[in-house]
Amino acid sequence: FVRDRLLNHAMLKAYDTLLMKGRYPATILYLEIPHAYVDVNVHPAKTEVRFRRQSQLYETVLHAVREGLRAAAEGMSPAAPRTSGVRERGLPYDAGKSQPVLPLGPGRGLPDTAPGLPASAPPKGAEPGPFASLTVVGQVLGCYILCQGDPGMVLIDQHAAHERIAYQRMHEDLEQGRIERQELLMPQVLELPVTEAMVLEEHLGTLERAGFTLEPFGRNTFSLRAVPALLADGDYRDAVRAIVSDLAETGHSAELHRGFQERLMTIACHSVIRANRALEKEEMEALLRELDRTEFATQCPHGRPVMVQFSRGQLERMFHRA
Repeated sequence: FVRDRLLNHAMLKAYDTLLMKGRYPATILYLEIPHAYVDVNVHPAKTEVRFRRQSQLYETVLHAVREGLRAAAEGMSPAAPRTSGVRERGLPYDAGKSQPVLPLGPGRGLPDTAPGLPASAPPKGAEPGPFASLTVVGQVLGCYILCQGDPGMVLIDQHAAHERIAYQRMHEDLEQGRIERQELLMPQVLELPVTEAMVLEEHLGTLERAGFTLEPFGRNTFSLRAVPALLADGDYRDAVRAIVSDLAETGHSAELHRGFQERLMTIACHSVIRANRALEKEEMEALLRELDRTEFATQCPHGRPVMVQFSRGQLERMFHRA
């Protein structure tokens, strides 16, 4: 049994937005790695190990677990075959190259965040997805969309559903480098120890892609001139120090990822369809179509369920018809 921050970070990032706050995954992680790539003599009690090619290992674990969770989420969609659990795809240790911060899928535009949703219909001849194949019956309590389909009855939380859609689109824009940044009126000067200054200089491109503009400003000193517009106002130097510390240890920044994630969730939560708002049938159907185009559509970015299903058998048992 060993503790390793790199592996913990990879696992938690793989589960991003899929678990509610305060909940953590219980996992058994099996790694098959050449002996030469593991140093087991870094701790007297052997409770820690050190890996060579840490960035590659991080990406492999993150990708394998995320792909397994993606497959499981698809199996949880309405009218989809049920899966018996997460099945992770095996990947060789040396597969793939390290990715920039926050890797994810292809970008798409942010959906309309005004009260109405786009009501574009799917292309002619295209098979409807599992959500779009549901028949909208109506709206319940101004909060839930009542649907009927092969599984029986499906209730969809309209706010949670649109929140996931908005979050995913913004996240993908972030991945594609479409990040708005704000210039600072007064640049913030950041002085670092020699080793951390070397790490920051090596990762200036990564931080630039994430929306930070930093320039050398003398020996071990940098001038912070712009930051991502997503971040709240304040002194950003402590945030940059935390990012550099993460980069030095794992090659990835948990602090940077966490800051972006929290802001995206807040924006998504406040910019989408609210509860207690009446929707037209066309709007509800458009929302279902958007869910079919969204990864992890069965949970909102805070980990709450987007839908609840009742099979015909469950309904019949409730009324003692079984």
